[in-house]
Amino acid sequence: MTQTLDLTIPPALAELSTLRAAIARLFDASTWSELGRDALDLELAVHEILTNVIRHAAPTGDVSVYLAHLGDRVEVVVADDGTPLDTRELPTVSPGELREGGYGLHLARRLVDRISYVRTADGNRWRLSKELSA
Repeated sequence: MTQTLDLTIPPALAELSTLRAAIARLFDASTWSELGRDALDLELAVHEILTNVIRHAAPTGDVSVYLAHLGDRVEVVVADDGTPLDTRELPTVSPGELREGGYGLHLARRLVDRISYVRTADGNRWRLSKELSA
């Protein structure tokens, strides 16, 4: 059975807890705990993308988050009307390098199976996909 969540949140870091609570309501406690590491990886990846959207894209309107649990995978789409991402300005993360900040996208890429970014006429759109091992 497909479970979905369609949520709109204001572009404020304090609202990230709203997303976490909504995800918890979407999946009953037993399903979420069965997903184990996959659930934690996905939640952290979405959190990192949303943090980057709020801090760097500076959307003027709300941020939309769509999540679908499709049995063997979870798909997430994050959309905002902020400034476009300039991929030429993304920081390079070197193994073993210690610094504050700049790890969000790198971390998100490592936690999910697929991640993509596209600039549309309406704004920015991130798509994340996580294959479930359970």
